Amino acid sequence: LNDMLKAIAISERDLLKIDVEYYELEVLLGCSEIISKKKPMILIEILNYENLVSQFPKLAERINPDHGNQIESLLISEGYYSYQLLDEGIKRLDSVSVSQDHRNFLFIPFLTDEFITYTDFERVFKNRKWVS
Repeated sequence: LNDMLKAIAISERDLLKIDVEYYELEVLLGCSEIISKKKPMILIEILNYENLVSQFPKLAERINPDHGNQIESLLISEGYYSYQLLDEGIKRLDSVSVSQDHRNFLFIPFLTDEFITYTDFERVFKNRKWVS
């Protein structure tokens, strides 16, 4: 992915959406250079392990129970902050593992308000001094 994405002028104002059914960590590792240097926002699905194996017990032996924590640790090490997508806006989280009922998270490479309504989104991002 690093090589493929180099041909595209990705910046910190871009959004990468990743939803690949438990292969999210591999995708992030495959574009680690882009994440490290360009810092795009990342919208990613992180399925809750307990919820998933309760629905599909056979998956317990096939998938990594620490998948979500590994994704979060990787992105935090790159300077990202996690936000939960809610109906009325986004809410900053201390950890994605505390969110049992949600699976889509926004990782932003800067810290902003604890809660941002979708109507305030433009104001927050417009006033953001983007890092080069």
